[in-house]
Amino acid sequence: MASKHPQLHYNGRVFWILIVLLSGTVFFIYRTHIFPEEPQPKIKKEVEHIKLVKPVPLVEPSVLEVLTSPEGVTVFIDGEKAGVTPLSVEDLQEGGHVVTLRKRCYRPLKEKFLSGAGKTSLTFSLEHICGDLDVLSCPAGADVIVNGKKRGVTPYLMTGVRLGELDLRVHKGHVELNRKVQIRAGHVSREQFDFQRPLHPEPRTVWTEMVTGMDFVWVPGGCYPMGNPKSDTLLKEMAEKENHKISSFFKAVFDVVTDSGEEEEVRDFDIDEAPVHEVCVDGLWVGRKEVTNEQYMQFSKVTGIKPEWLRDDNEYNIETGENEYYKTLGGVSLSVAINPVVGVSWHDVMAFSRWFTSETGYAARLLREAEWEYVCRSGGQDEEFAGGSEVDSVAWYAENSDNEAHGVGLLQANGAGVFDFSGNVWEWTMDHYDSKAYAKHVQFNPVQDFNGEDFRMVVRGGSWRSKQQSLRCTARYGLPPDDTNVFLGFRIVLIGEKKK
Repeated sequence: MASKHPQLHYNGRVFWILIVLLSGTVFFIYRTHIFPEEPQPKIKKEVEHIKLVKPVPLVEPSVLEVLTSPEGVTVFIDGEKAGVTPLSVEDLQEGGHVVTLRKRCYRPLKEKFLSGAGKTSLTFSLEHICGDLDVLSCPAGADVIVNGKKRGVTPYLMTGVRLGELDLRVHKGHVELNRKVQIRAGHVSREQFDFQRPLHPEPRTVWTEMVTGMDFVWVPGGCYPMGNPKSDTLLKEMAEKENHKISSFFKAVFDVVTDSGEEEEVRDFDIDEAPVHEVCVDGLWVGRKEVTNEQYMQFSKVTGIKPEWLRDDNEYNIETGENEYYKTLGGVSLSVAINPVVGVSWHDVMAFSRWFTSETGYAARLLREAEWEYVCRSGGQDEEFAGGSEVDSVAWYAENSDNEAHGVGLLQANGAGVFDFSGNVWEWTMDHYDSKAYAKHVQFNPVQDFNGEDFRMVVRGGSWRSKQQSLRCTARYGLPPDDTNVFLGFRIVLIGEKKK
């Protein structure tokens, strides 16, 4: 049913709406101005953006600084590797520690230290305990052997070598040169080895030729009175005597024949050693020892020229020959490497000299007779034997040889530094034999050529079966150039510079 008073009803609702609005306004004013509430913080939903700040420590952190001279030293702390210097180690536990320092070629060092709060600095100087070794040779390309171990070839630089003495060997061809070397801290030990012949040697300088391994000694030149003073008197007394001639060795009668000259009276002078005359000879590289079996066999393998006792289809061959001359007189000494070779003719020796020249580049020949006597007498001194008057100390001969040849260089050298000029084996020379040669000699570098009558070559020095008188430096005999026997050998001399 419709209200009888619609306007009144409408006004009543408006009234209550106004009352509610007025009450809300009053309450808002009351809460915000009379009793306001504290604002509530806004909660961040993104917690990952919260920044964390470390608290400031109350004390400094522990830091260890290690400095060394030199730098680059490996550092161990309490046995654990920490790094190389210069080094900084943080957060090291406080208390006692052990630092160990190591670097190649420096003496290791170990020390204790205390680490506390803050910075701890340690400074060390290490002792150098190495040097360097620089090895050179002329010519280059030689093997370098240090303390028995091959290291390389020259030129060779060996760094970081421990201090002390080294056994240094340098090998090329048939030659090995060696010396002791002292290594010093921080020092380069430079060692030069010369396989080539020295250009300006001192007297008695020994040089080893590297292809053959043969030793030579430098004998400076000079002038001297050649000949035997006792022979001057003899010459006057025997002015009309027939030319002195010595027969060759009689191999068929080996049980009674000793060696050249001993079929007749042997004296301490002879007519062919006069007149005494001054001669001058040039300096020479003289074979320090007589040529050995081993050295001659190098030549023999190349050329096929053998000593008589090894020649095929030869009655004197020690294995197949019917004649026991060499087997009886030479025996086992023929096969001893360091014994002087025997059973070689003058022609064989000349072939050896040509081979040596071709192989090494150094011109080789036999000694001239004037050179031979000069060297035998230690450079022209007044010496009876090669080294003085005490023959037993310098020569193998009938009284001390035990009836056989001996290894070269076993007795004393003479004043020129050569061995066995007296005794062991007779030696071929370059000169033709002439009993009157001394009256024909020129002063400088004399050599006697064939006189048209007596085709023999001079031999000198005596042998292991000679009497003492035959060993004197002035004694001279002649043999045909194709003669060979168990008492006869040779040595060579080098002349001029090496061929380019």
